[in-house]
Amino acid sequence: MLAVKKEIFYVLDEHEDQEGTNEKILNNKNDELKSEQPSKKYKMEIIWKNVVIMASIHCFALYGLTQLGRAKLPTVLFAIILIFHAMMGVVVGI
Repeated sequence: MLAVKKEIFYVLDEHEDQEGTNEKILNNKNDELKSEQPSKKYKMEIIWKNVVIMASIHCFALYGLTQLGRAKLPTVLFAIILIFHAMMGVVVGI
């Protein structure tokens, strides 16, 4: 039987002691699993499509801030309410 707890693997082994009763012992098999997995060096790679997308999002945000003075009051209030609900959705996990 294999159980996972906090990313450490434990194996539940059954052992018979001298009186003949079965005893369950929890053995840490994390060291064995680490030795079985080959170690690979991770090569850092820049994904330029993501860089361009993130840069353009920030540029549009700056443009939106410059146009904030032109917006009417109901639009600004709606934006504030929408931003608040979006932040709550992120925090709550919806």
